[in-house]
Order: sequence, then structure tokens, then C-alpha cells
Amino acid sequence: MACFEHGYALLIGVGTTHDPKLSLPATVADMLALRAILTDADFCGYPDNADHLRLLHDADATRENILDGLTWLQTQAERDQDATVIVYYSGHGGLLTDTHEYVLLPYETDRSNLAGSTLSAQAFTAALRAIPAKRLLTILDCCHAEGMATAKDADVSDDFLSVGVSKGIIADLKQGEGRAVFTSSKGQ
Repeated sequence: MACFEHGYALLIGVGTTHDPKLSLPATVADMLALRAILTDADFCGYPDNADHLRLLHDADATRENILDGLTWLQTQAERDQDATVIVYYSGHGGLLTDTHEYVLLPYETDRSNLAGSTLSAQAFTAALRAIPAKRLLTILDCCHAEGMATAKDADVSDDFLSVGVSKGIIADLKQGEGRAVFTSSKGQ
């Protein structure tokens, strides 16, 4: 099978974090397993190079690097009108209790300053909407996948509620033609 030259992916596994209590080492293994499938010529055939794949994990899975990775995907899709884009995030996610804003927890999350150290669903969604790909698949593997809730639950803070992504956020992420979102679970 030939390489699929129109495939681009940003794979994020927030494994080891600045705060050890928030670390999820299994997320990196999941990210690497997806990379293996994407680059396998018998499955997807994505070229295994920096022009087609970006992997962010551990200390590299920062809010800034995630947003930069989404901008990189935007650039790749602008250059390739036949682009197929995959964004995969595996890590903690939940609601800030004071604002009811859904956030993703990057490497540098500070439990004493959640609003200032997390990645808001609003910013994440805006960056995804800017990607002009004909086909965009977003996979969110964050709280509360059935059977995995104990593996991804974290005592983050009293200001944080560990819940799945809401229907409203999913609807926002899917706006546009050729867009799909897979989540690991429903909100509760």
C-alpha cells in the first residue's frame, strides 16, 4: 500500500505532568498505539515524519504546544486541499466549578490556578474550527470512560469537577462539513 500523503495528525498524551498527582502514563502508550496504526501501511499509511505527524507528550504536552500543534495542522490543511486531519487528546478533562467551563489539563496544570493553567474547550474548539480540512476527526479520551473512571479520576481541586465533555461542546466541535468527534464517554 502506498503512503497516504494527505494524512496529518496531532497526537497528545498528557502522561507525566508537572504535578505528579495528575500524571497519567497510560495516555502516552495510547498515543503511541494510535501512531502505530496511522503509520501502518496496511491500515492508514500516514507518512511517519514531522510533515505529517506531531506527537506531544509529557513535558511537551503544554497548552502552548497544543495550540501551536493545532496551528500547524491549520497550515498543513491550507497547503493540502485534500487533507485528512486527526486530533487525538488523552488526559484529564473536566469543568471549572466556578465558571462551568470545560477544560483540558495540559502538562503545566497548577491545581491552585486552574483557570490560568488549563486549556479551555473554547480555545481548543476555536483552533479546530480554523483548520480547513475536508475531513477532520477529533478524538477526546478524557474523564469518565466506562471502566476507566478510576484510572483517569484525579483529586485535582475543589474548583474542578471531573466530568466528560458536554453535548454542547461536542456540537461545537462538529460544526462544518466532514467533521466527526469521538469521545471516550458521556458527561456522567
